[in-house]
Amino acid sequence: MKKTIVICAVVAALLLLFAVTAAVTGAFAGSPGEKTTITNYGGQILYDATGFSNDQIVKLEELIELGRQNCGRYVYQEKVVIGQAEEKEKYITEADAKSIVSESSSYDEIVEKFEKLQKYPDYVGGSGTTLIEYWLDGDASSKIIIIDTQKSIYIVTDENNGVYERLF
Repeated sequence: MKKTIVICAVVAALLLLFAVTAAVTGAFAGSPGEKTTITNYGGQILYDATGFSNDQIVKLEELIELGRQNCGRYVYQEKVVIGQAEEKEKYITEADAKSIVSESSSYDEIVEKFEKLQKYPDYVGGSGTTLIEYWLDGDASSKIIIIDTQKSIYIVTDENNGVYERLF
């Protein structure tokens, strides 16, 4: 009889602990608007998710996890999910990139012109070296890669078989 009471007490304590943990971590937050923040893998708040749908939250969390795996963030795609960028927004093309570089006199001027042409880069990240990527025509296999810490800009396309061409 005492064993049964002890076992019941332990089970009740574990269930209570589970319920408290779930409430604190938001494990049951499934309705739109219930989850109020979306954080990165380091706990930094990236978005106030109040009013986001479950679908938006799931897509954002998937992008953030993919970014974690690749040491960065997929900024443009995140902005599309939350409605701050259009899905078909203009992408920088190879011709755009080469024209901007040839008409500019400094790294900062080039980056500023890229940002005016496409507000959000497709990828920002790296480990020790910050990479900023603009995918040409929305395709990740052809892209402009800005190495911010070196103030250099490269382009890689399918046509040049993955060889990086330095633009600046």
